[in-house]
Amino acid sequence: MAEQNSRDADVRAILYGRTNKDKSHIDGMDSGFAAKLAAMLQDPTAPKGLGIYSGYRSVERQAELWKGALAKYGSPEAARKWVAPPGNSQHNHGKAADLAFNGQSLKHAPKEVVSWVHSNSERYGLKFPLGNENWHVEDSSTRGGEQTSAPTTVDLAREQNAGADTSVKLKDMPPILDEVLAAGQKGYDARNNPLSGGNIPFSQGNPNNVPPEDREEFTLGQLQSDAWNTETTSAWLFQSPSETDPDNNWSLTTSRLESDLKSLGADAKTYGTWLSKAHSEENYQETMDAVRTDMERNRRLTEAGVTGTALRIANAMLDPTALAVDAAASTVAPELVGARRAERLHRILSAGVGGAAGGLATEAVGYAVNPHKDASDMLYGSVFGFGVGGVVGALTRNPSTLTEAVNFQRAATVARQQLDGELPAISMAGSAGAARAPIAKSFLNDEALEFTMDSDIEKSAFLNARLDLFAQMDKSPNPLTRVAAGLVNDGVGKKNGAINGIAASEEQQRYWTGWATNYMRTYRPALEEYRSRNSGGWMDGAKIEAKFNREVSEYILDRNPSRADNFDPAVVKMGNRQAALYAEVGEMGFNPYIREGMVGDSVKGFERWERNPHYMMRQWDANRIVEVTKDYVDGTVEELIAGAIRKAQADMDEALIGRLAKGFTRAITNRAHGLDDAAVRAMGGEDVETLMEVLTLEGGLSRADADAVLQRFKKTADAGDDARAKHRLLLAEKHKLERPLRKDGTVDEEGLSITDLINMDASSNFLSYARHMSGIIALSRYRFKDPSSGELLVNGFKSDGDFEHYKQLVRRRGAELIGEGKMTREQVDKDIDNLDMAYSSIRGRPINKAENTDFGWWSRAIRKVNFTRIMNQVGFAQVSEIGATIGTLGFKAAASQVPAVRRMMSQSGETILKSGLADDLEVWLGTGTERLLHRNNYQLDEVTGLAEVNAGRWRERVDGALNKANNVTAEISGMRQANIMLERWTSASIIQKFANMAATGKGMSKERLADLGLDPEMTDRIFKMFNEPGNMEYAKGSITGRKVTRAHFGNWADKEAREAFLSAADRLSRQIIQRNDIGNMIPWMSHPAAKMLMQFRTFMVGAYTKQTLKSLHFRDGTAVGSAIGTMAMAGAAYVAQTKIQAVGRSDRKEWEDKRLSWSSIGTASFARAGASSVVPMLVDTGLYAMGQDALFSHTRTTGQASNMLFGNPTTGGVDDVVAATRALTGLFENRDWSQEEARQIQRVLPFGNSVPIMMLLNGMISDLPDYAPRDRD
Repeated sequence: MAEQNSRDADVRAILYGRTNKDKSHIDGMDSGFAAKLAAMLQDPTAPKGLGIYSGYRSVERQAELWKGALAKYGSPEAARKWVAPPGNSQHNHGKAADLAFNGQSLKHAPKEVVSWVHSNSERYGLKFPLGNENWHVEDSSTRGGEQTSAPTTVDLAREQNAGADTSVKLKDMPPILDEVLAAGQKGYDARNNPLSGGNIPFSQGNPNNVPPEDREEFTLGQLQSDAWNTETTSAWLFQSPSETDPDNNWSLTTSRLESDLKSLGADAKTYGTWLSKAHSEENYQETMDAVRTDMERNRRLTEAGVTGTALRIANAMLDPTALAVDAAASTVAPELVGARRAERLHRILSAGVGGAAGGLATEAVGYAVNPHKDASDMLYGSVFGFGVGGVVGALTRNPSTLTEAVNFQRAATVARQQLDGELPAISMAGSAGAARAPIAKSFLNDEALEFTMDSDIEKSAFLNARLDLFAQMDKSPNPLTRVAAGLVNDGVGKKNGAINGIAASEEQQRYWTGWATNYMRTYRPALEEYRSRNSGGWMDGAKIEAKFNREVSEYILDRNPSRADNFDPAVVKMGNRQAALYAEVGEMGFNPYIREGMVGDSVKGFERWERNPHYMMRQWDANRIVEVTKDYVDGTVEELIAGAIRKAQADMDEALIGRLAKGFTRAITNRAHGLDDAAVRAMGGEDVETLMEVLTLEGGLSRADADAVLQRFKKTADAGDDARAKHRLLLAEKHKLERPLRKDGTVDEEGLSITDLINMDASSNFLSYARHMSGIIALSRYRFKDPSSGELLVNGFKSDGDFEHYKQLVRRRGAELIGEGKMTREQVDKDIDNLDMAYSSIRGRPINKAENTDFGWWSRAIRKVNFTRIMNQVGFAQVSEIGATIGTLGFKAAASQVPAVRRMMSQSGETILKSGLADDLEVWLGTGTERLLHRNNYQLDEVTGLAEVNAGRWRERVDGALNKANNVTAEISGMRQANIMLERWTSASIIQKFANMAATGKGMSKERLADLGLDPEMTDRIFKMFNEPGNMEYAKGSITGRKVTRAHFGNWADKEAREAFLSAADRLSRQIIQRNDIGNMIPWMSHPAAKMLMQFRTFMVGAYTKQTLKSLHFRDGTAVGSAIGTMAMAGAAYVAQTKIQAVGRSDRKEWEDKRLSWSSIGTASFARAGASSVVPMLVDTGLYAMGQDALFSHTRTTGQASNMLFGNPTTGGVDDVVAATRALTGLFENRDWSQEEARQIQRVLPFGNSVPIMMLLNGMISDLPDYAPRDRD
């Protein structure tokens, strides 16, 4: 019994080292299951980093998960797919675990890792019973299975040699559970072993580990030479490839690098980075030769056993470079030697000796030139001090000296603890993995983030007076939530004049607007040209546009070299332009920093991107799929998909085709989130991994089937790039199902093809693609640096998996803060919700589940009706922003530029602005493009920027009609023209302002520039580019001697400065001519119901942050000038609007006397200025609650009430409908109808409050009584 208890304790000790959760996850496990799991995890061939994400759960914890699943999925049936009810989960019985890989759920692990676990689990008496959870492993005895025990070495020997010679040598078998436990009885403690499990930086299954009897004999001199050349930094400093001239025309493809590494049998992690630094073919071949030489040296040292290892240790410790660097390091501050990481470890460990910093400095130098030094060597060097990192590294490279490595490390740890006064031990299992994370996961510096403190992050101003999304994230006690707050715009600015970095949400909007603008500049004239040759009349407009877009799609997909001969010239022109823009977007996905002239990591799925003139984003046509499903016999779509797969993958197993088609059909029918982009990219073999992920989670495809498909594409990719275009197709999209049967018994003689199910509208497809890509590219560019050291902590979120990993870190830190009493579970959940909202908004995904419901659609329709009904005079509200431009930028800059209006046609068929500067700004900033970008069949949500999704044929027609009506309102109200002119004028004035500053060196404070994301160094670089000949064109102006007439941003040599300036100009223009960012909105406003209640007040909410609080924060002349300017112009606009509204009224004099009193003008001036924001609404709400008359009721351009409760057009619209109904009944009463009743009907009519209709009505009803009799009830 005692022996069994000891064995069980040893098993659990192993598992403790494989999880970052508390011990209860392991202690509650069934003993038999724990033994099996430990055996599998300790398999020498198991992937490094394999561990336990979640183990035993109490029934109480399961109840919490079940409650959360019910809230998330809406019903017990849906929730049960992901979470078992309390007491029903095998986690509650200790016979299940969720596996992890590198600290994340196995869900995010590479396919080869998942494949290994699933392929080997049965050998250990384990199984994966849930098709939708590839991470969930259970004991084989669960769910009616047989009880088995954990295997031993002898068991595996028999299994592997069944039917063969059973005289297998046990020494040739890898150690499994029994050997591992034996090691544990000798003092081996996995919990304190940083080299345990996935942290062991070598594989015992390495083919270079040759049995002793087969090893060659080498002289001691040869081995010493090998050890010197592999282990010392000194040798590596002098054996780099010879200097060769860089070849600018030479490039190394990922596929070639992977192929060469594979042919050499070389480890990609060790040698990949070294080879990738080659700058010419000659340099690359020399480096290849050096790799071969180094691999041969390591082979000899490994085969030499203890002798080779001893020589490695000696050379590592006596490296002259290491000695020199260590000596120098001991005399300086650690942060100067090993950057921020050394300083942080120094602080956390209270390591008061110079050895730690010296060791880190040594390893840092070695890491830069020696491929055998990795980030774990740096970490060991920093913790253990001089030389120990190299010793541990040498010991761990040979399987036979693993025990020595563990013991040596333990001894070093104890020695340091004694030297430093019993330092508490740190969890090296997590830290060692994190130290290597920048190599394996370059997007995140986990270890440095662990030490990020709240004080490291600059706070925004007036946080306690704010509810906006950014403020909620910045107020979080969790520093990691605050790190991610920069994803969205901080509308107020930082305290102490700190830099207010450009947010990912701002970059997303700028990229999307730019791509859409450059698309529509060609689209508009091309469509008109096509219509001139093909239209039968003005009634055919919509049909002609649809036909034009379909032909553009067909042209792009056509691979015939003479395809241009078969299409209209306008189609060819548009198709070529669209292909060029697709390539531009794709190139930025491949290198998100290409605009700066820099190199950055690719967006996931774009690592192998190549220019493809026939690529086009296609989307599954939901309406068409619904129609086909309804009209054709069951199984038709599945049969069509199966045939398309079969045609593209002729050698695929028929059963797999059937299952894949079934999952695909289920996913597209259910409109699985993310499928559109993934499925279409997979048609060209570009992102099959994402598609398989979606089909596994949403289409019910098994993980085994998904792995089988992925393996096929991997093999094809390895074969070379030449076959890629043809053979890496998942679906043959031109496949047609011949003569399908309809449900009414008739046969479709024309057949049904894949393209019939795909949206072939070229423009909506490109705009959707640009919106999607602008989001993920902006996220991949998001960086967060340690403010004090500049160390890069976050290097972009390049996939959903990256962001999910980051959220896990946020939860982990949140759990620590809960334990410290600094946060509550509700606050942690709120942080996650806010992160999801920011991320989803940037990605262009629904941020509220209600958006895709019937209620969501109806709420959008109601808001559109409201817009057409009461926004027909909103142009008057825009006038006040003239004062903001003058007040913010100054009279000289603003008066030097005149708004541009006129357009003309370029030789390339683009519609361009006649003003050169305005056209430059339209191309580079996308300013003043509201009319250019408008399409009745493509609308963006006002808060999230999310493209609307059609929800059925009749709803599509309703949407189209309402969009057209909204378009009319935008035009007749003057809103669109005012916006366009103000944006162009303001952007040109910003250019003029910076040109004046570049010439004089003054004009904007350092704090104001910092709020635009510009530090002094970058500001100087921008000024230098403004003054560089050829970058700008100037003319002598009447107000300024240097009026900017052209901005040639393409000529700027300093591309990084150009992009910094464009981002700053874009932010400033959106502050002056206010455009809200998701970061300025209050999270609850994302719900469709809230959007109805707050319609037309989102401007106020954004203004509270971007104008009211920002002005209070800066309290400078610019803030005062802007406030005075906007109030003055708002007052003038109010007077003009009132005068126009009075035309034709019978009570004109009395009405004007009341509306144009000084008090009325004053309150209107204040209420309509952006700086007042929500103040009038709050004041009138308070007065209403106290039964007092409203102070600002006359000030709104919409004519709505000014209080919070009834001042929205939806609830107000209900009152208007009731009043109009009562007014209609007055027509049938025996009395005169009144002006009051006529105006009540006018309020509910589309365009009813437009100036022409209002003036006409005033004249028509002027002879009627003013009011209806009050006693007619």
